[in-house]
Amino acid sequence: MKDTINGLRLGVEIEAEINSLNIKEIECGEYHNAKELFKYWLVEHDGSLSKQRWRSSYTREFKTVTLGNVSYLSAVRQFIKAFKTRTKDKPLKEILDFNNSCGCHIHFSVRGDQNLKNKLLKYEAEELKIIACKHLKKSGFSEDKIEAFKKHYYRDYARKPALGGGRNRYDCLNQNTRGTSTEWRGFNLIMVKTWGELEKALLAAKETVTDFLRNRKGNVNVKVTLPTVRKETNIDGIRTLEEENGEERSYCSVCGEELEPEEDTLCYDCEASSCNSCGEQHTRAELNNHFGDCGSCSQLRQERRDREDREDRERDDAAIQAAVERVRNEEA
Repeated sequence: MKDTINGLRLGVEIEAEINSLNIKEIECGEYHNAKELFKYWLVEHDGSLSKQRWRSSYTREFKTVTLGNVSYLSAVRQFIKAFKTRTKDKPLKEILDFNNSCGCHIHFSVRGDQNLKNKLLKYEAEELKIIACKHLKKSGFSEDKIEAFKKHYYRDYARKPALGGGRNRYDCLNQNTRGTSTEWRGFNLIMVKTWGELEKALLAAKETVTDFLRNRKGNVNVKVTLPTVRKETNIDGIRTLEEENGEERSYCSVCGEELEPEEDTLCYDCEASSCNSCGEQHTRAELNNHFGDCGSCSQLRQERRDREDREDRERDDAAIQAAVERVRNEEA
């Protein structure tokens, strides 16, 4: 039985400096008006980021749509695969740099759980740091890299909150004004130098949030799928476990995640939904959550955008060549 938080919703923001010699400038939306990049991911400008490593570079903030337990892993791997494909498998250190102006913000909430509201105390940012270091070490990060992570944990845009102080959006751990979503700004990628380390770090962030919520289960109404099983039945594809105390829980027939009371046989990620472009049925985890498109339609859109970019470059090259020819003819 897997151990996970039911109804957990996650979002990730990755801030980075990008080497423009190895990857051309990525078009983006303005701050808080992000533009679709590829499935699960959006991109926007953030004026707080600085260029430090390369002479020719630019900065971007990449952010996901709302993710579930299943789609989180897909989003992480899709981000890495897209950059490796676009740069012909160049190493991360030649493409991205997570300098000391960059952060990695983790947003989380528990769907349908109102008891989470306003119960996350700001000083628990320190507890998150301790748990994160444990998972980073478990993932193979060296003591030096973990020390770098800790030194960058509190910074200008991830402030160490004062006990008893009011809400500040730049606190290391804060909630939105409605108290329905929590932002953890202390997590960072300053120690990440390879694609493998990027995946491990982002998965460690998810495990950190899961452990943090599990530790608070006495104060927050979070269900953990660790039942003591007495009997198992399977009726119409729904696997049901009856516990010793008589309580029954139902689990998704596809991925095994525990179902919420309002869910029937499938969890949120595995529910069927129609692609907005072709109309075919897919699971939510397979759809692009920004445009609601399936992988094939998203690929077609990306190919169309790549073709348009290529045509623009060809027109620019032709115009430059024509100008050069005119100058040569005039000189002759």
